[in-house]
Amino acid sequence: MYLTRLFVGIMAVLAISSSVFAASSLEKSQWRVELTEEGSQVAQFIDKVTFDDGKINSAIFERKGFPPSSYDSTEKGDNVAWEAKQQGETDGNIGWQGELQGDAMTGTLIWKKPDGKTVKYALMGSPILSEEPAAESAESATSAVSQSVPAIKGWFEGWFGCSLVR
Repeated sequence: MYLTRLFVGIMAVLAISSSVFAASSLEKSQWRVELTEEGSQVAQFIDKVTFDDGKINSAIFERKGFPPSSYDSTEKGDNVAWEAKQQGETDGNIGWQGELQGDAMTGTLIWKKPDGKTVKYALMGSPILSEEPAAESAESATSAVSQSVPAIKGWFEGWFGCSLVR
């Protein structure tokens, strides 16, 4: 009886601890990342990098043909080390390596291009805390302005006897 309770207790602790530590603190996060080519002082890319569903995605490199790919992460106390590799459709492959310390991300990106050239970038990032306004809000603002044009036109015609708005 005692061994059964001990076994059930150990299994419960293992189940809870594995679910707590299974997801990295990167999961479901978005980052504003500056990529600066080795030897340069100015960032060549300012990117949005997301970690979601065990995959890393780069807005810039996705447009260049690098689909989201899996990433590995390791918790080291309060820090998280992570790495990922992405194979491009036509532009070679890239290797990401980074470390998260609090709200600061640092690391490297190495891009091996099909022509054999390798470019190394320093990576510096900070979390994106809120989403930018959705495209619908921009469309609704445009719609509101276009709906007010007839009212302005009518006002001009009534006040001045002519319309400057066509």
